[in-house]
Amino acid sequence: MAWPSRSASLAGNVLDAAVEYKHGAAVHDLEKIQQSAEKMWLAVSHAADQYITGQGQLVSGYIAQRLDRLRFLGERNLAGRLASAGANLHELCFLNGECEGIDLDLEEACELVQDLTGERGYCDSLRRILKGESTTTD
Repeated sequence: MAWPSRSASLAGNVLDAAVEYKHGAAVHDLEKIQQSAEKMWLAVSHAADQYITGQGQLVSGYIAQRLDRLRFLGERNLAGRLASAGANLHELCFLNGECEGIDLDLEEACELVQDLTGERGYCDSLRRILKGESTTTD
C-alpha cells in the first residue's frame, strides 16, 4: 500500500481545516471552528518541521525550539509568522475559544505552509472554500 506523500498530506490537512471551519461557521459550532484552527496549526507545525529538517537541523515538538531553529537559519520572517500562527490558531482559538477572524488566520497560515514547503496552489482552493465557492474541479 502506498502512503500519501507528506506534501499531499499537508495540502489535505490545510483543505480539511478550511472545510471544517466553513461547516462550523455555517451552524455557529465553536468546537468545529476550534478543531479547524488546530488542524491548520498542525499543518503549519509539520511544514515548519519539514523545512527545518530540510536545512539539516534537528526538530523539536515545541514551538520555542522551532522558532529558535528558524532564527538560527536566518529566517526571522518565517519565525515571526510561525509565532503568530501558533498564537492565533492554537492558543487563542483552539485553547481559549477566541476565534473571531480565524478565517483570515487560516489564509495566512496556508500562505506560511506554502512558503515553508515551496509548494503552490492549494491556498486558492482554501480561499474558494472559505468563500463558499465550489472546489469540485480542484
